[in-house]
Amino acid sequence: MSQPFTVFVVDDDPLVLEIISTILEPDCRVETFASAEDCLAQLASVKPDFFLLDISLPGIDGYTLCRRIKDDQIGRAHV
Repeated sequence: MSQPFTVFVVDDDPLVLEIISTILEPDCRVETFASAEDCLAQLASVKPDFFLLDISLPGIDGYTLCRRIKDDQIGRAHV
């Protein structure tokens, strides 16, 4: 059996997280995060296939999170 497609969803609105999870969970493994910092912490142990990011987050915004994820992936490719 193949691994499920994993999606990380980052949004500070609990209702949005619930709606997206409800839509995706029949077909995907979904992990939700209320902050970019929580998402970054989980990336140490789980590598998702896809990200859905809110751009206006408290603390680290979605644009910065996206750049950090991209930079991390590029850095790993050159190791």
